[in-house]
Amino acid sequence: MRKIKIGITMLTLVMMGGLVLGIAALANSSSRTGNSNNEGIDYAPGQLIVKFQGDTEPFRVIKVPKGKVMEKVEEYRVKANVVYAEPNYILYAFGSNDRYYGNQWALNNTSQDIYNKVVLDCIDEQGEEFVEWCCNNIDGAICRLDSTPDADINWDEAWADFNASLFFETIIAILDTGIDKNHLDLFNKLVDGENFTKDGDNDFYGHGTHVAGIAAAETNNSEGITGVAFSDNVKIMPVKVLGDDGCSDTGSVVNGIYYATEHGAKVINLSLGGRGSETLKAAIDDAWKNGVLIAAAAGNDGGGRKRYPASYSNVMSVAATNYNDNTASFSNFNDEIDISAPGVNVFSTFPTYDFVLGTKYDRSQDYDIGSGTSMAVPHVAGLAGLLFAQDNSRNNADVRYIIEKTADDLGTEGWDRHFGWGRINVYNALNYTGETPPPEECIKDGRYCNCNGKCDKFETSESCLSDCPL
Repeated sequence: MRKIKIGITMLTLVMMGGLVLGIAALANSSSRTGNSNNEGIDYAPGQLIVKFQGDTEPFRVIKVPKGKVMEKVEEYRVKANVVYAEPNYILYAFGSNDRYYGNQWALNNTSQDIYNKVVLDCIDEQGEEFVEWCCNNIDGAICRLDSTPDADINWDEAWADFNASLFFETIIAILDTGIDKNHLDLFNKLVDGENFTKDGDNDFYGHGTHVAGIAAAETNNSEGITGVAFSDNVKIMPVKVLGDDGCSDTGSVVNGIYYATEHGAKVINLSLGGRGSETLKAAIDDAWKNGVLIAAAAGNDGGGRKRYPASYSNVMSVAATNYNDNTASFSNFNDEIDISAPGVNVFSTFPTYDFVLGTKYDRSQDYDIGSGTSMAVPHVAGLAGLLFAQDNSRNNADVRYIIEKTADDLGTEGWDRHFGWGRINVYNALNYTGETPPPEECIKDGRYCNCNGKCDKFETSESCLSDCPL
């Protein structure tokens, strides 16, 4: 459902996310579970998620015989004390195509050459005069020369005006494949986190470390790259919800959302996604109600498919742009897109040890490039972290409103299905002194109720339904 405008902007939330390796490849979740029912839906074998009436826990994971998941779901659904029952659906990373500030076109695009790590290493070794040779003779070389000046998030201008400003401590939770806690550009920014997978704490997949660097790598420390959230007071909470193969299930992701909400995160980055569920939506709505802003990836199918949690109303759905301010070829577009951010050949941190994406896609340790809506999301999460830290009286609706209202409008004037309200602008957002979001108002939108984009046909909020009954 199309989201309702608020003034000249739109309050929305949505998303789920991804890791696009290779450019727009979608991970195959069945490779993790080895299980797919005859409708092609992937879920953890031998597990249900059940919500019982009056239960103090938000949900229970019930073990059942393998091959009997859907049969047991139907058995539980008819029980009088069951609110809902569903398979423990698999969610998975969407993709990533993965040194140094001058190479971060997303923050400051001067139409500079954009290289991947193997080319940068070649130039360091051979000298600047060998750039062309390196681009033409190194296996896996990526050398991009055709970017448009200022097709960026205006980070450089924001840094010039605000780097000496006072920022309050704020936490961005990265719910992903883990983070390399010993990385020189990350360890000073980390707070305690949690692991909800069966794998170890290390990021042997590589996706979470890349996402974390984009959002909030340590800045101005003479190391590697710059994070969008440049203040030392914007911290990263590593919450591992995806395993070392880039996959997980709903229960793990939902536990991560509840953990981040209960442990002080103001922003949750979800560069992951898959099928929606009541369990996932309940966790998203709980986080929003508790003041958390959630940003998630729209997905890397290159079409109009809606992914979850991105397409829930209480999530900011993030599409990806390239270095010419065009929609990335792999980025999803639909009625739930709220905002867009750079997602092509984004240079960021990678683990300092061997990792799956490095082996599979020829990405280097420490730093390299990556592509996907997964890479677009942490640009938004980093900006949200800065806005909370700039003024700790802001709530999540204020921050979302500022991000959308100050974006650079791209594509069709106003909101559109490809860019949402536009590509984020860090300088404009940090300079914003205008109005705050108007009071919530319920509006009939066809057959459905929409409270400033927060109430749709799946909404069960008592306040919304009483003001605008379906």
